Amino acid sequence: AEYMGEIPQQKEFFNAIQDGNEKTVMSLIKKNSVVASDVCRDFLGRTGLELAAVNDDDKLIEILINQGEYSGAAMELALLIAIEKGFDNLVVKMLNNEKLTNEILKVDKDRETMLHANDMSPILLAAKMNNSGLVELFMDNGYSIKEPHNANCTCYICINRRANDGVGFNQSRLEAYNGLTSPSYMVLASWDPVKRAFKLSREFAKLATLDPDYKREYLDLQLKCDEFAYNMLDSCSSETEVNVILTGEYSDDQRKNKSLDRIIEAINGNRRVFVSHPFTQNRINTIYYGDLSFLRMSAWWIHALIFLGILTFQPLIVLIYWMVPKTKVGKLIATPFVKFMSHAASFVWFLVILLAHFIYDETVKTSDTIGPNEDIKIRRTSPTFLEIIVIVFILGLIWEEIKQIKKQNISRYVSDLWNWLDVIIITLFSLSYILKGVNWSRMSSIQDVILKEPTLWWKKAANDPAVAKTFSEISKDRKFWEPNDLQIISDSLHAVANTLSFLRIAFLLTHSSILGPMNIALGRMIKQIFAFGTLLLLIYFAFFYGIISLYIYYNEYNGTQSFKRVSDILENLYWALFAMSDAGSYRLTEEYSNATVEGVGFILYGIFHIAGIIVLINMLIALMSNSFQRTVDEADTEWKFARAESVLEFITYKSSIPAPYSLIPTPKSIWYYTLGKHSIFRSTTVRPYCEDGCREQSIADYQSPHSQSVGVGRRDTSIEMVNVGEKTKKSKDSVKNWGKYTEIVNVVSTRYLKKMGGYSELSSETAETDARPRSREGSRTGRDKRPRSRDGGSQRTRLSSIAENAHPMRKQLITYDAVVRKE
Repeated sequence: AEYMGEIPQQKEFFNAIQDGNEKTVMSLIKKNSVVASDVCRDFLGRTGLELAAVNDDDKLIEILINQGEYSGAAMELALLIAIEKGFDNLVVKMLNNEKLTNEILKVDKDRETMLHANDMSPILLAAKMNNSGLVELFMDNGYSIKEPHNANCTCYICINRRANDGVGFNQSRLEAYNGLTSPSYMVLASWDPVKRAFKLSREFAKLATLDPDYKREYLDLQLKCDEFAYNMLDSCSSETEVNVILTGEYSDDQRKNKSLDRIIEAINGNRRVFVSHPFTQNRINTIYYGDLSFLRMSAWWIHALIFLGILTFQPLIVLIYWMVPKTKVGKLIATPFVKFMSHAASFVWFLVILLAHFIYDETVKTSDTIGPNEDIKIRRTSPTFLEIIVIVFILGLIWEEIKQIKKQNISRYVSDLWNWLDVIIITLFSLSYILKGVNWSRMSSIQDVILKEPTLWWKKAANDPAVAKTFSEISKDRKFWEPNDLQIISDSLHAVANTLSFLRIAFLLTHSSILGPMNIALGRMIKQIFAFGTLLLLIYFAFFYGIISLYIYYNEYNGTQSFKRVSDILENLYWALFAMSDAGSYRLTEEYSNATVEGVGFILYGIFHIAGIIVLINMLIALMSNSFQRTVDEADTEWKFARAESVLEFITYKSSIPAPYSLIPTPKSIWYYTLGKHSIFRSTTVRPYCEDGCREQSIADYQSPHSQSVGVGRRDTSIEMVNVGEKTKKSKDSVKNWGKYTEIVNVVSTRYLKKMGGYSELSSETAETDARPRSREGSRTGRDKRPRSRDGGSQRTRLSSIAENAHPMRKQLITYDAVVRKE
């Protein structure tokens, strides 16, 4: 049969739909209503409603919907066909049909409880096609894209779907996320699209780790969000628009708004493209140089002269800031650029003192001597002047790190490798001087006893080995010291700390456009070396275990030439990686010669050379070359991102006074601390346009935990009200700024959608559809409708008149106070 089923008039019915014959279709429906139902299908399995949607016949669709007996699923499928074909006007007219809308909303409600098999909703398909006109139309009619449950959700629905159809469950999640990341949907469903993109990007980064099977898909979605944020910023055409996008708020004087929260969030989220955008870099540099903006384009030698000046007169500069921090000179000293120079100069002084301490420690003389000829010098029992300065510097560095941890998020602090290096340096220096202090105390107690009667003790040392050992311990001549002597261990730790301290100066290279990318490439290669070390250690100890188990008998009788001890095997295998070991190390001595043992040893030693030198070392070289090449290919982006990280430390976290001067509390810090103790009694207000229930200071999460809708315009507006008392005027100013903010965001969003081709404006007939109030329950009441506008469109309320609209959120905004922001 040409058509499915044995329904009378079936062929004639589909031919009439294909020809657009309305009278025949109506006549056939009256004769046999079954033809206009889900059971009547053509040879392709399509219902009459679907065929009419394919032909873009709005009149036939209206007849079939009103007079037919189609289910909500069939109506939704016809609507999906119209969306996919791009028949926007047909979609508008279909949504204008109340019967179709009610049926589809029932299907959508069933989808929420997973009773409906099709996860593709109309708004999701429109969002995936990036059709902003249809997305806005669906949102105005009560539709929204539901966020999938958490990846580890243990609700009945998720458990049931994972068990019955794991592939379909994961695909439905990806489809939903594809719709949520649609530029059109993010622009229309969120008060702050860039912030929304950042939130989704963080979520996809976590999902890529939790679900490695779909890691590539989630990383692609994360990249999509990052590109959206970049393109939104790139669509700005004025400084005001850039500041609004980068700060998420509007103020009458945008130049005074120095908020960097969004840029810091981008850096924490590793959004390199967004941070390296010229607009972002310009904002960072504007705040970084402050009133010294004329230095932005200056030559390198001018910066070098400024650095030498600060290096020379640093104590005077610190004293000026300590006394008059609020004057013009004090504010210049507090400029992030000067702070960077000051901290760099302080660290250079620290290195100079370390070098001077090394030189002085080699030439220092002691006044106390013992022995028959008074020629044996004894150890020092107290620190030198330079050692005291080094200890003060270390205490200052410890205090700086404590303050940085307090100001900075702990997760952000531990994610920075420079901070790890600082902690290692401080720890090594601290342990070194703690051991020195213990040793000084011990030597002092011994010397106090001996120096009272040195001749007597010297005579005792000639006959008593224990006394002789004590004399050797207090002697300054190191040839008498034991390997585990506290001074030896302390000096070893000090030597490692000195090496790392001089390497720490590499943070200055990040600010150079020439040396910065090289420094970044070096850091990446060091990371790969550590990662590669795991595989290397596995192979190293595998062959070590095999060789030691083969030669363990002969080690006891010195029967081997090179593998005499365990330490000899470890050392031999290590130098074998660099082709610096003896080729005959596997041989036994003539007395214990054994062909089988030597043959197996030769094979093991040879395979280790092949695996270690030919394979692993060359693999490491290839990995480092690839890492370096990737850094070179993205040199500009990588350098700008690394420099932004370094600069923001001095803008937000570093103090104006570097170590060790920071140990002395300034009058300003004492005053702020005094105020800070009383700040806990101050009331905290809510930012009225804070999206997704985000926290600001101690603000509670006001978004309903049961709300799954995306965007402020679609969330539950039953928010706890804040009584602001007499601050009505300030609240009105906040509403005014909020109106300007939304207007600017709307302009930038429209420009972005036009640029990327996702902007579409429906015909004037759409206004008639919007005029019909609908929601998921068939009424617009109870739904928070966000007013939107499009350039040239008269069917939407413009955002510039946001304060005058009788909108539920607008009424609540009047009662809110401006948010209290952190400095």
